[in-house]
Amino acid sequence: MMPSEPRPADLRQATDVALPLHPRLVAERLGRPSRAGSQLAGVQLAGFQLSGFQLVRALFAGACVAALPACQAPAGEARRDAIDEVQELSMHQRYEEALQRADELVQANGEDPELAALRNDAATGVILERARRLSFENEDELALVQVEAALERNPESEQAIAWRERLVEKLSERWFQRGREAHAKGEYEAADIGYRKSLEYLPTHPLASTELENLRTYLGWRQLQSDEYYNDGVRAFAGARLSEARSGFESSRKYEDGEVARTERRIKEVQREAALSSKHIAEVQAEAGYWLSAKRSMDEALALNPALEGGAELRDVYDREAHVSDLRREAEVARLRGKHDRARELLADAATATKFQAEAVTSELALVDESEAEAMYQGALDLEYDFRFVEAVAKYRELLSKRDFYLDARARLGTLEDAIQQAAALYEQAAKAKTDAEKTNLYRQIELVWPEYRDVRARLDALGAAR
Repeated sequence: MMPSEPRPADLRQATDVALPLHPRLVAERLGRPSRAGSQLAGVQLAGFQLSGFQLVRALFAGACVAALPACQAPAGEARRDAIDEVQELSMHQRYEEALQRADELVQANGEDPELAALRNDAATGVILERARRLSFENEDELALVQVEAALERNPESEQAIAWRERLVEKLSERWFQRGREAHAKGEYEAADIGYRKSLEYLPTHPLASTELENLRTYLGWRQLQSDEYYNDGVRAFAGARLSEARSGFESSRKYEDGEVARTERRIKEVQREAALSSKHIAEVQAEAGYWLSAKRSMDEALALNPALEGGAELRDVYDREAHVSDLRREAEVARLRGKHDRARELLADAATATKFQAEAVTSELALVDESEAEAMYQGALDLEYDFRFVEAVAKYRELLSKRDFYLDARARLGTLEDAIQQAAALYEQAAKAKTDAEKTNLYRQIELVWPEYRDVRARLDALGAAR
């Protein structure tokens, strides 16, 4: 005989005598989440609406009456409280505390599947929290390592899977942008690395594969250009056209990417040959006395090959001799301007510095002496022709003090000195003469010797007027 459906009054009576049971046990029996026990919503039981607590009492009233001691202290209640605490800590993202509490649970109760899963979830949370912090600091590579570790521990973690997708997209885009920037700067090897790394993180990146393909097509064209210029350089080098060869190899290098050792070696070979050629030209120029040109050629040779044997020593010699040439040119200008003492100073410095132009410096010193003597002689002549006999005598004497003989300077000096003495003697006789005729005769003799002697012309004019 089936029992009749309990009436509300009967159900109330049954539950009123039942001892209260922990709500979590009810939740377990109903298959509800563990945290729902204290907040059970009302349920329909045998056609009646009951509150959570009433439902608990109704379900387990008979059991508790039969086993009152067990209901007063349900087994595993402390364990369940601890599990709930770990879950609540994780829910509030307090992962370190949750992991510590889970470890304590395992130590206290031994490890079983439920506690192992609980501890694994807490440990996964700790790892993902580290990854999150690293990502916020732009340490995304390290963050991804943490996420991968979390996925190894918990492959089905939706949070870890989401984080991995986010980091992979971020890293892929970052490497793509690096590749694009390097591409724009002409840093093709770095661009290639950037695009490839982008695709390693995210093979489906919308632009990286296209840009990588474009880059490699362009690099292939560059290699063709490089090979063409390189071959031009080889042909020119074989024909001893060094300048053309160097131009070809340098153009080839502009189009090369990555390994450029072959072209660099060729360029160095051309530079060594060109340096030897410039050195030879410098030696020819120096032999011809073109010291400044020789210095410039040696500068070019050493620029091409700093280790050129004997190059530095020759460059120092040519530099010194070029300076001597400058001194000689400056001395020549001074000589032409009549600054003979300055010319001698410059040539004296040149004589001290030179090793190869001493003979030329000596010749130029003699030329300065000759130029000075000529100038002094001409000056004396000018004074003589202007009847400034006393000044002319002084100039001739100065000339002859420097040189024992110069043209007819000594004869002219003697003639002028005689004229000066003769004019003075005649002038004194005229002053003592008693007749105008005698005075006029004496003054006329003076006028023939030295027309502008003292006041001879004025006296002659006065005597003529008196007649």
